Amino acid sequence: MKTSTLTRRHTLKTITYALLSACVFAPVAMAQGAFPNKPITLVVTYPPGGGADAMARLMAKAS
Repeated sequence: MKTSTLTRRHTLKTITYALLSACVFAPVAMAQGAFPNKPITLVVTYPPGGGADAMARLMAKAS
């Protein structure tokens, strides 16, 4: 029973710290400008037609 209490206490403490840090750092993240400010070049070092090329094309099309 003691380990269950300690585990629950540890979990609640971790959640509390996570919420507090989210509240502290949220204004900092909102104060930043739009990113990226210029186009990004995506370099794929694998040959065309492969899985990496297809994934890179999907990511480039999504942005």
